[in-house]
Amino acid sequence: MHRLLALLLSLLALPALAQEARWQPLAGFDKVWTKQGATFDGPETGRFEYDALRFGREVPLYEYEFFDMEDLFNRAYRNRAAKGVLVDAATGGARILSPTMAEAWLAVRDDPAVVAVVPMGFARVAGDTRVVGYRRINGRDMQSMFFARNLDAILCLNDMARRNAESYDGQVPFLFGLNFKGRATYSYVEGLDMVNLADGASPQRFLETFTACSDLLQLGRRVIEPRDYSRLGGRQGRIALDRAASGEIKPTERIVLLYDRFGHMNFVRTRQPTGIYELGRLLSSDGFYDSEPCAYPEKAEYRGRSLSCELWAVTIAAFDGAAIAVRQGDKAMFWGDPGRYAPGVLVIRRKTPPARPQVTTAPSPARAAPALPLAPAPKLQQRLLPVD
Repeated sequence: MHRLLALLLSLLALPALAQEARWQPLAGFDKVWTKQGATFDGPETGRFEYDALRFGREVPLYEYEFFDMEDLFNRAYRNRAAKGVLVDAATGGARILSPTMAEAWLAVRDDPAVVAVVPMGFARVAGDTRVVGYRRINGRDMQSMFFARNLDAILCLNDMARRNAESYDGQVPFLFGLNFKGRATYSYVEGLDMVNLADGASPQRFLETFTACSDLLQLGRRVIEPRDYSRLGGRQGRIALDRAASGEIKPTERIVLLYDRFGHMNFVRTRQPTGIYELGRLLSSDGFYDSEPCAYPEKAEYRGRSLSCELWAVTIAAFDGAAIAVRQGDKAMFWGDPGRYAPGVLVIRRKTPPARPQVTTAPSPARAAPALPLAPAPKLQQRLLPVD
């Protein structure tokens, strides 16, 4: 009896083992999952926590649209906002529209189709409402390339040419690497000769893909190199930086877009400062995929180096720890500080199914859109663009 009692007491004294967070369905939306408070033992900064949002490949269920904060506010409030000030026509009250994730959510929350708002893009200083870097909108180049070492990629949100060629009606993003030479000037440069369009066989293999993509945005840093092409002069392996090179970059909280071999769009936010190399290890780990086996065979040249089913990953925001907003009913769950700044956002919506023919009836009286509540604006904080 004494031995049994001693055994029970010793078991009670043992520390409780933490249960690893797993992917859970997001209530109210099909093929959307979240993972909250998951942990990873990073080889650079030690154990860190992360949250992740995942969208399945069963599209066209969702659409992804990028906005500068200024454009988002103009679309949401139209003639009620001018020069960053929102006026309540009923009360005459006014407040400054600061480019925070809290304000971004207020601008879209009345649309029940909005699933999430993700910070995207980089700025020269905190408080900017325009992103810096190369930009193409509806097939028209709007901004030139920006020479900054941390902005080393260009994202095509939806490669229509590839999607149609593969007869797959899903979201097909594509990532282009940039090959900067010399010291960063943190200024706009002309020409697109720094865009890596090559693979091992053809130096211009992806020129058509780049030309055909209607919407492009400069982002970075790259975390996992695309398996579709080899970086010019790149080392073996596809995690963009080895541990030594990653260690030279200041760790920071990051928001990363991972496009995996299952066709999922994953948005991952770290809760603590992390390095590029350990992020690559996380996104290639069995634990990130809940040990789901990869259904696709690995290429011989990737075997042993591509640890799971990832295709590529890139940092899309690293600006002062801005939050991701995820819908819960008519409110938002914020991963991070909603008062932090972001120059741009990616708004993710559930697509509206094609309308069915309706019997014509007499129109009903139009209802005025509900006015958004006015709240004090967060205090402006000026910071330089993080170069890491």
